[in-house]
Amino acid sequence: MRNFVKKQNGITLIALVVTIIVLIILAGVSIAMLVGENGIITQAQRAAQETEQAKRDEEAGLSSLETAIQEALGNVYNEEKGVNKPKLITGMIPVKFDTSKNGGKGNWVICSEMDEEWYNYDETDKRWANVMLCDGTYDENTPIGTEIQEKDLGSMFVWIPRYAYKITSGYHDAPNGGIDVKFLIGTTNETADASNVNEYNSETTNNYTKFPDGYVVHPAFQNGQSTGYQNGEWKKEITGIWVAKFEAGIKTIEEDTDKTVSSVNNYYYPVFKGRKYAYNYVTVNDCYNLSLALDDEQNPYGLSDNANSHLMKDSEWGAVAYLSMSQYGYSGGEINTSTVIYKNNLSLDETVDNPNNIGKIYSITGYSATGEKEPGNKISINTSVEELLTDEIGSSNKSYAWTVVDNGKDSGLGTKASTTGNIYGIYDMSGGVTEYMATYINNVAYAEYGNMLATGKSTYLATAYPNEGTIEAELNTAYGANIFNKIYGNAVYETSKNVGIGLTWFAQTVENDSDGNEVFCPRGGSSNTVSFVGLCGLSDSDGNAHNSSGFRSVLIVE
Repeated sequence: MRNFVKKQNGITLIALVVTIIVLIILAGVSIAMLVGENGIITQAQRAAQETEQAKRDEEAGLSSLETAIQEALGNVYNEEKGVNKPKLITGMIPVKFDTSKNGGKGNWVICSEMDEEWYNYDETDKRWANVMLCDGTYDENTPIGTEIQEKDLGSMFVWIPRYAYKITSGYHDAPNGGIDVKFLIGTTNETADASNVNEYNSETTNNYTKFPDGYVVHPAFQNGQSTGYQNGEWKKEITGIWVAKFEAGIKTIEEDTDKTVSSVNNYYYPVFKGRKYAYNYVTVNDCYNLSLALDDEQNPYGLSDNANSHLMKDSEWGAVAYLSMSQYGYSGGEINTSTVIYKNNLSLDETVDNPNNIGKIYSITGYSATGEKEPGNKISINTSVEELLTDEIGSSNKSYAWTVVDNGKDSGLGTKASTTGNIYGIYDMSGGVTEYMATYINNVAYAEYGNMLATGKSTYLATAYPNEGTIEAELNTAYGANIFNKIYGNAVYETSKNVGIGLTWFAQTVENDSDGNEVFCPRGGSSNTVSFVGLCGLSDSDGNAHNSSGFRSVLIVE
């Protein structure tokens, strides 16, 4: 029995050792299977990553499919009117101008997006779609048909539908030109009449010495991810953009919002309305950040965060300018010295304090001179706001408010500064304050006042014009170094012969000075100047806060 027990103990000990060894081997194998290159955990991590990527791809595919379905169902393109339908978002209220109201002087009225009178982009009506935001007296619950007095209007934006354009004469020449536009279907490059639409590149233009055969999709509506956003494109193909109807204004009357933007020196949120003190004394950084804040959580407009608010880029300026100069805008497609858009020539004698407590107010939004190149109408005023914001101001060089129309019509003395020649267009694109763009000549060493956007690389929010072979990049050397000749759609190289006075379409000017530290490119000119004023005018600036510099914002609803 004793021998038997000893024998059994021996067997158990050996078995235990063997078992431990086997377990160690199995543990090693298990660990390798778990965390090795092809282990279970590694494979699980890869599977999770691939699943997440597949999810993103699926969402992108579904988004594209949804767009395609919407286009197929006619929910994007209005076949009857031949343009993409205005794309609305929370906070936007469709409005139309009813010429029968207010004793024949007309009034803005809230309408439905289904209202046949809301918009019509044909060559006769030129009735571009308008919306107001909820920073006025009314919101989205206000009944359709409500008449809106001017003081109760919210900030206004105008729809620019996706289109392709063709320069029919005057390419890279001055002072005359011609432009033709074809509206596109959805996010495609297709026109209703199957017109020839080409890419814009060195092959189609013979090294940019001519305009391509056929039409070119305007870059403001294109996906620029593959091109590095060099022409001011967006981050995806889009059906249109919403552009502020007026230059940014600042709280002027009691009805204007008094909310401030905490991230931008507690400055007031801008208002985009007529007859407002034009926002000034802001750096390019301020303009950029104020524009981004339009759809933040605290915004007074009722906008959700997918409004994609941002500072206007050169490409978007060009999109408005070209549509304005086409058969669907005020000039009817013929560009010469007699079809110059009227300027906003009203300015103050710097006697009114800026509500942001910085400097003095320089200009007022939404006024029209009596002629294309009227000199500045400089008003010394120490009276009430009500007396200042009148329909007609001045004695010799008069200025007329944007609402001054002929009896029973949508046009008159106050609409000659509009991109459509009637009350439905965009104002202040000539005169007022010069407008900072989210665009610069790529020399970040001179971008101190705009370093938030001037990072040396183009993005969908800001455009860096290439700095090829220039040391001190500024407008004059940049133009001479052919920096601009590959950029299209921005109403610069295509519409100008060279830098200098009278060398652009309408005999306007591309500024030619030699200040090497001015790398930003304001557009439109100011009320008191004659040079570089208008749709094709271009000046340069250091981006600092000036009395005559302001901005305009854009919304893109994806």
